[in-house]
Amino acid sequence: MAGCGEAGTSTSPGSTGLANTPGATPNDAASVNCPGGGGPDSGSLTGLGATIGQFRQAHRQDPAYTSDFGATISGGPNNGLPQLTARCSGGGVIVSVDQNLDQSMSDAQVKASLTKLGIAPADSQFQSAKTSRACEIFYYKSASIAGDPGANDTAGTFLIELGSPVSVGHWDPSTIGDLIYDLDESGGC
Repeated sequence: MAGCGEAGTSTSPGSTGLANTPGATPNDAASVNCPGGGGPDSGSLTGLGATIGQFRQAHRQDPAYTSDFGATISGGPNNGLPQLTARCSGGGVIVSVDQNLDQSMSDAQVKASLTKLGIAPADSQFQSAKTSRACEIFYYKSASIAGDPGANDTAGTFLIELGSPVSVGHWDPSTIGDLIYDLDESGGC
């Protein structure tokens, strides 16, 4: 299995690999742990869809747990967890990010402050929502993701799965503690 930033998706001219294919979306099921060094660093994104190098520049990587980024949360519903856990594609693109929140938020607060949370691009546009018994999923579209060749997603679509903290024990839209951003829209709860 290739590590993030190793053999896999290529965006260089004349490449025969997948590169910015219309409608292509990285498959999160094929994602790998992000490496502690190396990998591509071109492009304009710093969150979801960014290359591992871009993501590392925006978010401090834990040297011991290379898929963990940011500080360890102290207090609140996610005490002791990393702020971010990312998964990479074989080509070095951030395809999934699990964001543990310092404090719980409502689903309306998440929607209103989404781009300020630092993972979704500033131009993210809400498309629709789906609620199940276990969580809520917001569907978004971003021209920045669509236009960034590293993201390999010319549709620019992604989802965010909102989950309640484990301590709540059930889905509660007024108590969101965890967000999962995913370029692979087949996810669900």
